[in-house]
Amino acid sequence: MKGIVTLYSNDKEVIKRMAINKLKFKEKLIVEKSIELFNDHDPCIIHSTMCINKLAFELLEELSKDSKIHLDVIYKLNEAINLIVQKVDFDSDVYFLSVK
Repeated sequence: MKGIVTLYSNDKEVIKRMAINKLKFKEKLIVEKSIELFNDHDPCIIHSTMCINKLAFELLEELSKDSKIHLDVIYKLNEAINLIVQKVDFDSDVYFLSVK
Protein backbone atom coordinates (compact mmCIF):
# COMPACT_ATOMS: atom_id res chain seq x y z
CA MET A 1 0.00 0.00 0.00
CA LYS A 2 1.43 3.35 -1.06
CA GLY A 3 -0.58 5.54 1.29
CA ILE A 4 -2.32 7.65 -1.33
CA VAL A 5 -5.93 8.59 -0.55
CA THR A 6 -8.33 9.84 -3.20
CA LEU A 7 -11.33 11.88 -2.09
CA TYR A 8 -14.47 11.97 -4.23
CA SER A 9 -17.56 14.15 -4.42
CA ASN A 10 -21.15 12.88 -4.25
CA ASP A 11 -21.07 12.09 -7.99
CA LYS A 12 -17.71 10.28 -7.62
CA GLU A 13 -15.68 13.04 -9.25
CA VAL A 14 -12.15 13.27 -7.87
CA ILE A 15 -11.77 16.17 -5.46
CA LYS A 16 -8.19 15.54 -4.41
CA ARG A 17 -5.46 12.91 -4.21
CA MET A 18 -3.08 13.18 -1.28
CA ALA A 19 -0.61 11.32 0.84
CA ILE A 20 -2.20 9.80 3.92
CA ASN A 21 -0.19 12.09 6.22
CA LYS A 22 -1.82 15.13 4.57
CA LEU A 23 -5.30 14.15 5.81
CA LYS A 24 -6.81 16.28 8.60
CA PHE A 25 -6.33 14.01 11.60
CA LYS A 26 -8.62 14.80 14.51
CA GLU A 27 -7.06 17.28 16.90
CA LYS A 28 -7.89 15.08 19.89
CA LEU A 29 -5.79 12.26 18.42
CA ILE A 30 -2.89 14.59 17.70
CA VAL A 31 -2.90 15.83 21.31
CA GLU A 32 -3.18 12.26 22.67
CA LYS A 33 -0.22 11.17 20.54
CA SER A 34 1.73 14.26 21.62
CA ILE A 35 1.15 13.39 25.27
CA GLU A 36 2.18 9.78 24.60
CA LEU A 37 5.35 10.68 22.70
CA PHE A 38 6.45 13.96 24.26
CA ASN A 39 4.34 14.52 27.38
CA ASP A 40 3.19 17.68 25.60
CA HIS A 41 -0.45 18.67 26.13
CA ASP A 42 -0.22 21.64 23.78
CA PRO A 43 1.94 20.45 20.88
CA CYS A 44 4.07 22.93 18.97
CA ILE A 45 4.24 22.69 15.18
CA ILE A 46 7.18 20.27 15.33
CA HIS A 47 5.51 17.92 17.80
CA SER A 48 2.22 18.22 15.94
CA THR A 49 3.85 17.32 12.62
CA MET A 50 5.67 14.37 14.15
CA CYS A 51 2.41 13.15 15.71
CA ILE A 52 0.52 13.45 12.42
CA ASN A 53 3.24 11.48 10.65
CA LYS A 54 3.14 8.81 13.37
CA LEU A 55 -0.68 8.62 13.19
CA ALA A 56 -0.51 8.35 9.40
CA PHE A 57 2.06 5.57 9.56
CA GLU A 58 -0.02 3.67 12.14
CA LEU A 59 -3.17 4.13 10.04
CA LEU A 60 -1.40 2.89 6.93
CA GLU A 61 -0.23 -0.17 8.85
CA GLU A 62 -3.77 -0.87 10.08
CA LEU A 63 -5.20 -0.46 6.57
CA SER A 64 -2.58 -2.83 5.14
CA LYS A 65 -3.57 -5.50 7.66
CA ASP A 66 -7.33 -5.14 7.13
CA SER A 67 -8.40 -7.83 4.67
CA LYS A 68 -11.72 -6.03 4.01
CA ILE A 69 -9.99 -3.04 2.42
CA HIS A 70 -9.09 -3.36 -1.22
CA LEU A 71 -6.84 -1.03 -3.15
CA ASP A 72 -8.48 1.35 -5.59
CA VAL A 73 -12.02 0.39 -4.54
CA ILE A 74 -14.19 3.45 -3.98
CA TYR A 75 -15.88 3.29 -0.57
CA LYS A 76 -18.73 5.43 0.68
CA LEU A 77 -17.26 7.60 3.40
CA ASN A 78 -19.82 6.96 6.12
CA GLU A 79 -19.99 3.20 5.56
CA ALA A 80 -16.76 1.59 4.55
CA ILE A 81 -13.43 2.46 6.05
CA ASN A 82 -14.08 3.12 9.73
CA LEU A 83 -10.35 3.07 10.44
CA ILE A 84 -10.03 6.33 8.53
CA VAL A 85 -13.38 7.93 9.40
CA GLN A 86 -12.72 7.54 13.13
CA LYS A 87 -9.38 9.34 12.89
CA VAL A 88 -9.82 11.99 10.21
CA ASP A 89 -12.05 15.02 9.77
CA PHE A 90 -13.37 15.32 6.21
CA ASP A 91 -14.81 18.35 4.46
CA SER A 92 -18.56 18.23 3.86
CA ASP A 93 -18.11 17.82 0.09
CA VAL A 94 -16.34 14.45 0.49
CA TYR A 95 -18.66 11.46 0.11
CA PHE A 96 -16.36 8.68 -1.11
CA LEU A 97 -12.72 7.67 -0.82
CA SER A 98 -10.25 5.11 -2.03
CA VAL A 99 -6.80 4.08 -0.81
CA LYS A 100 -3.83 3.04 -2.86
